[in-house]
Amino acid sequence: MSQIEGRWERIRIVTMGAIAKICTVLVGIGGMLFTLPTFTGNANAQSWLKLAPTGGPPQLVMYQPAVVLDAATNRLILYGRNTSWQDEVWVLTGANGLSGTPAWTKLLPSGSPPPNTGNHAAVYDSAHNRMIVFGGCVGGCLPVSNGVWVLTNANGTGGTPEWISLNPAGASPSPRHSVAAGYDPATNSMVIFGGHNGGGWGGSTYSDAWVLSNADGLGGSPVWTQLFPVSGPPPGQYSPSYAYDAASNRLFVAGGSAQGSGAWTNAVWGLSNATNVATPVWTNLIAEGSPGAPTPFSGPPAFYDPATNRMMLVMYNAGSYDLWIVNPVAGESPSLAWAWTKLSVNGGPPSGWSGPNMAVYDPSNNRATVLFGTPSNTLDAWVLSDANGIVNVAIDIKPDTYPNSINLGSNGTVPVAILGSATFDTTEVDPTTVSLASAQVKLKGNGTPMASITDVNSDGFPDLVVHVSTEALTLTDQSVEATLTGQTYDGHSFQGKDNVKIVP
Repeated sequence: MSQIEGRWERIRIVTMGAIAKICTVLVGIGGMLFTLPTFTGNANAQSWLKLAPTGGPPQLVMYQPAVVLDAATNRLILYGRNTSWQDEVWVLTGANGLSGTPAWTKLLPSGSPPPNTGNHAAVYDSAHNRMIVFGGCVGGCLPVSNGVWVLTNANGTGGTPEWISLNPAGASPSPRHSVAAGYDPATNSMVIFGGHNGGGWGGSTYSDAWVLSNADGLGGSPVWTQLFPVSGPPPGQYSPSYAYDAASNRLFVAGGSAQGSGAWTNAVWGLSNATNVATPVWTNLIAEGSPGAPTPFSGPPAFYDPATNRMMLVMYNAGSYDLWIVNPVAGESPSLAWAWTKLSVNGGPPSGWSGPNMAVYDPSNNRATVLFGTPSNTLDAWVLSDANGIVNVAIDIKPDTYPNSINLGSNGTVPVAILGSATFDTTEVDPTTVSLASAQVKLKGNGTPMASITDVNSDGFPDLVVHVSTEALTLTDQSVEATLTGQTYDGHSFQGKDNVKIVP
């Protein structure tokens, strides 16, 4: 189908005297040249899916329990105490909502469980199916613990789960609760930062960081070693939001209560070389009170997407649940500027439910499973789709041709169609933000992007066709796929992929 030429303008489409939406349309002689269909969503439509598991559900446990995810089996593992102060371990199968009917199963581990009532940290060794638990409240949060326990066969497979108490050698961190923690599978090490001494609300926090070697109880005797990072520490030390990236060995912390005053913060810090006792470094990624930051906070669950170098937080806000994203403004280098982005999410639990309490993230499917407390004192599981804030869309490189042959030596352009659908309105796409394999949309002589609206696949939804400079593509002779990225006019990100064939 031939492309429609014209100019890009922002106009309001008015229906029955009210503004229905603001969109981008292609205008030419005689006015609008494309009739917009009805859309059920848009490019920033992350959405909530309520799971309906069989079994359970677990009671809303005392204080804050802990959850980990075994991504290989799609099982969420929860440890805490119920409202009767009974120790419980639950497994949620089908946790991401994509593999059959989810089900809650209560495990009955052997051995003596931790004395914790809540606010403990937990990390997971997926290679050996072991959950590692550190610290937490004992009783009414006084006293607190600095013990380390391991739950074997934690996902409910491989045999009867068993609690094992570790006795690490060397000096240990002071007893505490509500720390940030991460697990490095390459070195079998757990890193912790911060926490509170349990002495009431306020600024009785810790600013130190520690690493536990042989953290899962295998490979040798566990040993605690205190870290002495360059720079820092972060101000938010009591109940910060946190996430760990094993690939880069970085622990991210955001918000939390400050030492001394107990005031909430909204700064974001990263600890690089987090399990390396020789070279850890704190970096202030986003300063306190930076423009666009959320109001100061403490405790909302966070998770990390290694593919996009983004930390995501789910926060309650005046009756809805917003997704906040922390990511580099450009590229993936920690030395570049980082920024906050807020996305409003469609749907979600009713207003007034407690939480969000806990969250785990499945990077392969870009889904977060979040647990909320219901008015009936049980835990409800919800799944957040497109959880890294980037919507996957369909694209067609060199429409109407196959294979998508590209000669990297050409000085011409490569057309690529961003395909619209009932849930993705391409008229909301800002063509100046679109790039294919790092090649941005080529500009015409008048400075406008080479972009046009058409319906390349005749499905009734407008598609956006852009042209990028061939010589600007960062592809090689071995490339078989190219990725397109872009943003909508309101700043929300999307991406798409298509096959390519590099030819001489």
